[in-house]
Amino acid sequence: MYFDNMGKKDEWDRCERVLLILDSAICEFGNAKGMVIDENYHNWPDRTLRWHDDIERSISIGLDDEKRIDYRIWVCASEDRGTEMYWVHDYIKRGITAEDLELHINDYIKLAYKKVSAWSRDDLQYGGPIGGGTLGEALKQLFNDKIGKYFK
Repeated sequence: MYFDNMGKKDEWDRCERVLLILDSAICEFGNAKGMVIDENYHNWPDRTLRWHDDIERSISIGLDDEKRIDYRIWVCASEDRGTEMYWVHDYIKRGITAEDLELHINDYIKLAYKKVSAWSRDDLQYGGPIGGGTLGEALKQLFNDKIGKYFK
């Protein structure tokens, strides 16, 4: 569930509070590694560290469940190959309390960095057509990949 126009301000503030507290630690790590830092993707409380070496890599630290107000750390590596996207992703941990996140943020970020950095192009799996094209192009590609062979 996405926050509709960032939801009620008090709910948003409650969910983002720990991330605001951790911004300095997250930014310090990201800046030291030359990463781009994004906030609140799709109106969801999170911080994402992104960088590109041989492939795109990211570490996302964000709200996991808005009712329990717990957090998750998710990692992803991806690469576009022609008209297709390849990726691998995993959760480092889910259901993290705000207190646990505050106490262990540096350990979690280092663990996430180690895991996502260890992945190579060979670990990436097909994720679908690249979404940058038109819907018609994506549907045509899907049709050709899945059932087009029956009409030749």
